[in-house]
Amino acid sequence: MSDNMFDSLKTEQTSSKSFHDFINTSNTNNTLGFFMFYAPWCGHCVKKKKFLNELVNKFGKFVKCHTYNCVALAPTDTFCKKILKFPTMYMVHKGNKYHVNDILDIMIILVAATNSMNIKEVIEAFRTNKFMIDDDKEADIVERLNM
Repeated sequence: MSDNMFDSLKTEQTSSKSFHDFINTSNTNNTLGFFMFYAPWCGHCVKKKKFLNELVNKFGKFVKCHTYNCVALAPTDTFCKKILKFPTMYMVHKGNKYHVNDILDIMIILVAATNSMNIKEVIEAFRTNKFMIDDDKEADIVERLNM
């Protein structure tokens, strides 16, 4: 089996069933889930380790983090076998699955969900506080994360 990069964070999952179960049960609660499907040889995945460590340690009471070593799981997990781009990341909230591209997407969803705001309100709040989100980035984020 390939090395599980996130064993020490206690986020490693043994199958994608936990991802699908979380989506189905998140309708009934306000829990946020972060899911990262990765390959241990992927440099972009390795670079996410520091961020994920901070997410678990600082925001663990708000968001449940799950990681999946697709290289190790592919022989027995059809969903993981189909993932070809690494890392593939999702946020799940109230039964909705959002494909996230970067840390900004994750933070916007965290702020929106924990403050009962929609994506446009969060982006406007970021802009008001001088965070640089241009019109093209806003349109892309709103389209993908439509909360």
